[in-house]
Amino acid sequence: MSTKAIKKQFTLYAPSTQKSYELNPDGTLTIEGVASTTNKDLQGDIVLPSAIDSMKTQLLSSSKNLHGDHRYDLFDGIIGAIKEVMDTDENVLKIK
Repeated sequence: MSTKAIKKQFTLYAPSTQKSYELNPDGTLTIEGVASTTNKDLQGDIVLPSAIDSMKTQLLSSSKNLHGDHRYDLFDGIIGAIKEVMDTDENVLKIK
């Protein structure tokens, strides 16, 4: 019996639990959420706290555009910009 590595691809969607929202006066929508953690991911990789800290420093020192799911082709263009790094501990990167 042959054992081949099976590569599985998946797309994960996290629907909002908020059923209504209010647009900003300029017609945009502000969202916030967790961008990265030190929890083990599906491949068994762990982001070190020093990497989380480095990401926070980079985001605070320059503006960054936000693309969907690390893929430039998921949405037509840029879906927004990271405007704020939320106050979190060394194990979580939360952005707005």
